[in-house]
Amino acid sequence: MTQQKYASLVLGSQGNNTQSLGAIVAFLVSNDLLATSLQDSYPSAVARIRMQDLSGAEFLTTVLHGELLSEHLNADGQQFCQAYLVSGDFECDLASISDAGLEDWLLYDKLSPLMSKVLMGQRQPSTRLRRFAAKVLQFPGRR
Repeated sequence: MTQQKYASLVLGSQGNNTQSLGAIVAFLVSNDLLATSLQDSYPSAVARIRMQDLSGAEFLTTVLHGELLSEHLNADGQQFCQAYLVSGDFECDLASISDAGLEDWLLYDKLSPLMSKVLMGQRQPSTRLRRFAAKVLQFPGRR
């Protein structure tokens, strides 16, 4: 399987994306979308993000060395990044909120509901599967 780069840090006064990518990384960590090997290698950093003691931007720069790669994520995380980052939806969501001057966790709080909606959409069984399950799971006495 080829490694895919989902995002890289861009530094400087124009287009600095450290904070916005940090929000995605914090979301990935908080929703157990990291590869098990990464969680096992950096348990303290993962726990600190979950406690909001370490920002996603700090994790991105120190642990991930400024790049978000497919090897950093489990299968659900890779699917999420394809659906959200690669598709361009993240950039649209970011443009829809005023992120000027927001601290890392405040930006995360604004983006998190939007990212959760994408993730929940992936985890929902298809309508066809739900209808099939409803037919199979008929309760006695109800006809």
